Amino acid sequence: MIDKLDAYELIDVVAPGSVLLFGAMLLFPAVRASFGLEGIELGGFGLFVILSFVAGHLVQAVGNLVETLIWLPFGDMPTSWVLRPGQRLLDATQLERLRQACSREFGIESGRLDARSWSSVTREIYSAVKARGTTERVDAFNRTYGFMRGIGSAFLVLSAVVVWYDRRAWGWALAGSATAGLAFFRMVRFGERYGREVLVEFIRISRDSDRSA
Repeated sequence: MIDKLDAYELIDVVAPGSVLLFGAMLLFPAVRASFGLEGIELGGFGLFVILSFVAGHLVQAVGNLVETLIWLPFGDMPTSWVLRPGQRLLDATQLERLRQACSREFGIESGRLDARSWSSVTREIYSAVKARGTTERVDAFNRTYGFMRGIGSAFLVLSAVVVWYDRRAWGWALAGSATAGLAFFRMVRFGERYGREVLVEFIRISRDSDRSA
């Protein structure tokens, strides 16, 4: 099965799911025993990967909920920051080039769009960049963003399970929550990098296309 998983599934789904499953093995002896008392054997490893894949998707569902709360203080996802005055994603020159690129490629003015409309435009922007085959860095930032979201969510769930299982283990729960906080901090950083990279790459390919024309 593992050879059929793509990079996104391995990094963003299986890895966070394995963190949650491994934590469950440490907390609950019955879970650990199901994979073998002396460690995970070959057959148990296959089962571990399958369960990690399932758990990873559930963890990412938690991540989707937490993600919404985390971005609330920022107003919205980073790609929409360019609609606000005083944004920090692009400098003034890049912002003007983005407006020109949107006008040239899509016939729209970015300054006249609301956040919901701009969300659709950013998907078109990504498609345009992908069509040129220049999304390697963009996709790398996106995978790391999803990975950090999943890891943070896994530790958040584990912290809640620890408190539910043993209220005296609040120290472990606090450590897990702190680890989740660090992961979510990294998630925000890579979300910002993704937003900047996809827009800057779009500006570049639009400018190159205009020069070629």
